[in-house]
Order: sequence, then C-alpha cells, then structure tokens
Amino acid sequence: MTPRLPDPPGAPAALDSAHLERLSRLLLERVGLQIRSDGWGSLRLAVAARLGSRPTREEIDAWLHALERDEAELRRLLPLVTVGKTCFFRDERQFAALAELLPGLLLQARAERRRLSIWSAGCATGEEVHSLAMAALEAGADPAELEILGTDVNPAAVAFASGGRYPEQRLEGLSATRQLRFFTQADGVAVVQPRLREAIAGFRVHNLAEETYPLPAARLWDVIFCRNVLIYFNLQTTVRTLERFERALRPGGHLFLGYSESLFRIYDGFELVERAGSFFYRRPLAPRRPAPPPPPLAPIPERRPAPPPASPPPQQAQPSLQEIAALITAGRFHDARVALEERLRTAPEDVGARLTLGNLLALLRLPDEARACYEKAVELEPLRAEGHLLFGLHLLAEGDAAHAAAEISRALFLEPDLGLGHYFLGRCRERLGDLDGARRAYRNALGAFRGAQAPRRFLGFYPDLPADDGPFASAAESALRAL
Repeated sequence: MTPRLPDPPGAPAALDSAHLERLSRLLLERVGLQIRSDGWGSLRLAVAARLGSRPTREEIDAWLHALERDEAELRRLLPLVTVGKTCFFRDERQFAALAELLPGLLLQARAERRRLSIWSAGCATGEEVHSLAMAALEAGADPAELEILGTDVNPAAVAFASGGRYPEQRLEGLSATRQLRFFTQADGVAVVQPRLREAIAGFRVHNLAEETYPLPAARLWDVIFCRNVLIYFNLQTTVRTLERFERALRPGGHLFLGYSESLFRIYDGFELVERAGSFFYRRPLAPRRPAPPPPPLAPIPERRPAPPPASPPPQQAQPSLQEIAALITAGRFHDARVALEERLRTAPEDVGARLTLGNLLALLRLPDEARACYEKAVELEPLRAEGHLLFGLHLLAEGDAAHAAAEISRALFLEPDLGLGHYFLGRCRERLGDLDGARRAYRNALGAFRGAQAPRRFLGFYPDLPADDGPFASAAESALRAL
C-alpha cells in the first residue's frame, strides 16, 4: 500500500479526500484541468490561500457550493492551481526550428496579402508571446505584418502579460542584444519597447475546454504554440483540444507542443516533423479522407478445379530471431551475422533483425557498419522509440554524448514513459557536464520505472540490456546520490 504523504504546511485540516475529489472534478469539467491524487497537495494549499489554514468543514462545503456556481470565484482560484509564469525563449530548439520556418511563412503570407498569424495558447505571463514576436521581427517581419495572440485560462497571468513589464531578472536568459533591442530597463523593471508591443495583437482570457477558439483576421492560424498545457488534461479533453487545433490551423500550419506531449497513439490528424533537432507537428495539406467502403460482394463463378501446381524446389527455412539470439549467446557471432544478413536480404524491412544486427556489429567492433544499420532502422520506422534509443546507446558507447542525447530525446518524445531512455539520457547529461539535467533525467527514470506495469520489451535481441529494469533503477538511485 502506498504510504499517505503528509499534508503540506498550512493545509486545512478539515479538507478531506471527498472535498478534493469534488474540487478536482469541478476543475476538470470547467477548465479541463486534470489534477490526480498525487497533486492534491497543491489543491490543499490553494484552498488555504482562499479560506485560511483553519476553515471548518461547513465553510469548505459552502465555498465549494459557491465555486460551482460563481464564475468570479473560479477565476480567483485559477491562479493558485495553474502555472503562472514561464521564461523567454523556453526550449531553444523549438525556437531554432521556428526561426527556420519563419522566412517561408512570411513569404507565403505576403504573397496571399494577409498577416502572419501565431497563437500562443496557454501563454502564462506572456514571455512566450514576446519571444514569438521577437523571433518574427528578427526574421525580417514588420509589426504590421504580424497577428500574434496570447491566451491563458488564468486571468491574473493574462493581466500581467498585457502590462508588458517584467522584473529585470526575468531577462537573464536573453542575450544583451535582445535586451537592448526589445526592452527599456530602469529601476529593476524591463518594459517592452513599442515596436515589440505593436507586433502583438493582444492577450485575452480563454479556456481551451471551451467549444469556440479564437481565430485571426485571415480565419486560420499559421502557427499554434501550446506547450506544457495538454499534460494537465485527461485523454478526452486532449483529443477535443487537438481536433479544434486542427480546424483552427491552415493546411500546412504548424503546432508546437511541450517536450513530453507526444501525439503517438492519441491523435492522427497531424504529421510529425523534425527540424533543427526539434519535433513538432504539421496539419497535412490534404484533408484526411475516411477509409473507402469495402467493395460489394459478387457471386463467385463456378470453375473447374485447376491442376495442382508443380511443387517448388524446397527452400531452406530462415532461422528465427530466437535461433539467432541463441547463436549470439553461444558466442557464434560470425554465424549470427551471416544469418541476420541473409534474413534482411529476404525481408529488408524487418526492423527487429536490423536492430539486432546493429548491436552485433557493435560487439564485433565495427562501429561504422553498426551506425549505418541503426540509421537504416530509424529511417524505416521513424516513429518507433526503440530505434532512436538503441541508436543513442550506440553513439554513447562510441563517446558521442551530444548526438546520443539527441537520439535518446527523440525516443522520449515518442514514448515519454520510457525509463531506460531517461536513465541513459542522464548518462549523456553527465558526460556533457550538465549535472542539473542529469539529476532531472535520473529522477524521471525512477518515476518511469516505478510506474511501469512490466519491463519494456524491445524488438530484436540485445544481450547487454537485461530483461529486468531493476538494475537500471538501482543505477539511477546510485547516480542521484553521487550527484
């Protein structure tokens, strides 16, 4: 049985699980926020902020009753249960990808005599919106060519963003050039300069759980940023949101989600795109078509039985992957390689065999051939996380920690709960000297290992990966202690 966590300091003692379930259900129904029981500590603190640390049960019941009917009280609660701030140019890889897209997007908008439209959905205190505007201006846009909108469910965050005034320390991640070009700083406050403010159409309160979504003057958005918002939604709300995003984007338009928000096996209305080392999504140019109905059944004409064909010459059966694994285990690497290469000649798209061969070639100290094998496996199935993971492990073994981290990050984008991926990403971060990133990765690995129903099974055979995740969980714990 999972031990009950202690209540955070200041949490109301009279607030019980029935109250928290009722409050969680209300937030899910009204704003799409899904707060599970492991997040109830934040709800307890939010209630304490509204009612004090010692409300009675009767006062809590009355407040919940009012909350269900009073929109104003719900808006006062939201700043306490949602993330209210972010930072400028958060996730540099995504902004690098956007920088590559912007020149083409601007040319297309100019050719169609309309403004380039970008929506930041879940903009918090506005740093993302101002970052989008800076990126567009740096790409050569004039403010009059842009329509950039920021929305958030938190009215306090929207009001802050609209003011365009930030404590100077919030600009620490910005280059000196950007600070001078886009902000005026005095007395510890950085104020958005007029040219940057003119590039932004505005900020407004909007709830992504609502039926209607904002649209630009040209009726469809070119780009939507909605990062680290869907993680708070349940599956039903996530799918509804994605359906509305698809309708709100122009064909060929781009959707940027957070690092851990993969649509794999959730929603197929977008194409996965990689650019500048970052994954994002694109609405296909052609609309999705339903599968055609099966052809009508026709009567089968009578036929005389054909004479049996001549027996083909007997073919030697291909060894199974289990038989090849037995050869590798017995140390018969040459025989295993011959069998795998023969298997791939007849079935070149067998990704399991190709990944197994890549691992075997690495064991035989043939790193270039192994790399080519992994690259082909990833090319065949770019949406299979294990191809990226195993390629990353090969790169890490060869000492290329930077490229290994990129491949393993791709695997985690496709399968965020992949414990081995988080563990080996931690190894990469350690090699690169990023100790904070390593700690974060090891903590994520432990969380994934504890939440896993069973160890992850991979295509192919890899003798250096034990079937049990236990050793990797222990290694992650040891690495965390050492850091």
